[in-house]
Amino acid sequence: MTEEEILNKEIAKATEALGGARSDQMKEEIEKLKREQAVYEALSKDFPEDAYTKDSSRGFDLTSVKAQYIVERLNEAVGVMNWTFGGDFKETDNGVIYMGVLVLTINGRQNRQFAPGYAANKKNLGDTYKSAHTDSLSKAASKYGVANSVFKGLVEPPGATKRSTTRTTKKTVSKTASTVETAKDTPTATKKPSSFQTRRTRPTLSKG
Repeated sequence: MTEEEILNKEIAKATEALGGARSDQMKEEIEKLKREQAVYEALSKDFPEDAYTKDSSRGFDLTSVKAQYIVERLNEAVGVMNWTFGGDFKETDNGVIYMGVLVLTINGRQNRQFAPGYAANKKNLGDTYKSAHTDSLSKAASKYGVANSVFKGLVEPPGATKRSTTRTTKKTVSKTASTVETAKDTPTATKKPSSFQTRRTRPTLSKG
């Protein structure tokens, strides 16, 4: 075997080994993507009705998710030891702000999402801190898909009137108004004069 043949054989071996390594790497990347997609689907599942509560702290009704349900969702989807949440509190004149960061470890890689939480002053300062902390956790978790339908406004607050009823009423009122306008715009038929109004009187000739 010549030196050129030996060299070509070594190159072929190296190419085959490199191709195999690339193939294995691609398979590994595909498996990672599948695991990430599975985690996202687990995080973004809808919650049971018992998880939802009405939040009227901002002067109007909103739907929120109870904090323990969010914690449970993170535990189930990612694993108890694969996520952490922490941050700092800051008091204001009217309440408390909590700047939190939620860290999830997926496929051995850490992913961070920051979110501010706020709560207005309450009688018990501890409750104010707790509400700000929970608000921050909810917002940070939503960036991973948790409670997607709630943050999209697709879940009505418990006890709220369904939107479909309001829309139906608006359509009915609009239809009635349209009918009235149409009636106003319809020209009124002109009344024909009676026969005695159109009859002409023949002149009377005087006798000479």
